[in-house]
Amino acid sequence: MTTLMNDVYEELLNRGFAVEAVECVKLNEKLQGLVIKQQDDMIAPIVYDSMLEQLERQNTGISGIVDALLEHLKDTDLSKVDPKRFLDAAFILEHVQVRLCRGDWNREYLEQTVSEQVEETDLYIYPAACDESYSVMITRQILKDLDLSAELVMEKAKQNTRENSEVLPMSAVLSEFFGDMGEMPGEATMVLISNHARHYGAGSLMDRDALEKARTLLHAEEIFLIPSSVHELLAIKAVGDTAFIKQMICDVNTDVVEQRDMLSDHAYLYDGTGIVSIW
Repeated sequence: MTTLMNDVYEELLNRGFAVEAVECVKLNEKLQGLVIKQQDDMIAPIVYDSMLEQLERQNTGISGIVDALLEHLKDTDLSKVDPKRFLDAAFILEHVQVRLCRGDWNREYLEQTVSEQVEETDLYIYPAACDESYSVMITRQILKDLDLSAELVMEKAKQNTRENSEVLPMSAVLSEFFGDMGEMPGEATMVLISNHARHYGAGSLMDRDALEKARTLLHAEEIFLIPSSVHELLAIKAVGDTAFIKQMICDVNTDVVEQRDMLSDHAYLYDGTGIVSIW
């Protein structure tokens, strides 16, 4: 534990909380955190070191940091979350969807679950069950406990992902934020591919119908798929200047996208037959 985390740990213990230090393997990174619960809590949030560092910048002293932390946790309403639903086979099969991550950063993460490489790319898919606000990675242990086959769960994840895919021209996306922008002249120049919630929606890369719709909207035989983040993909008409596309992706990943949300520094070419990395 960091010195800050240890001091917060000791302060929470002094205030009567049950606290446990944990290390979590999350997408793209390992995180240290504190599980904080009171005696009657069935589930409890994990507070990561990044949040503690943020609270330290905004508050004075360990007591002030812990006061701010507990105030923040009041807004995290876990009372309506039923953890048993994630251990129910029927719930998992109904709600499981495909998620996408980069393989080289997530070997340990992917070893815990069922995963597949996406054609000739550095990306992998894995299943996660989601409800309105929370989700859980479907580990091999969960599959064993529920007597679910990996093949069935992965197929249901792909099916559910296809049913939730969303493909929109960027003009329609911008209209959501800036109001009706009227008819945009000419054909679409950029298309968003995600799910309806736009949360971990990059898994729609596995939906060939979505990719075909993007080709249609762009009036293009070949399209570039740009991994904006784990939440969405952008599609544009394929162009000859691939160096510009790759540099743009690297710059955005460096300056804009949080590490936990990054997918890849590569674009991908889709031509109606398959997906390949543009190296």
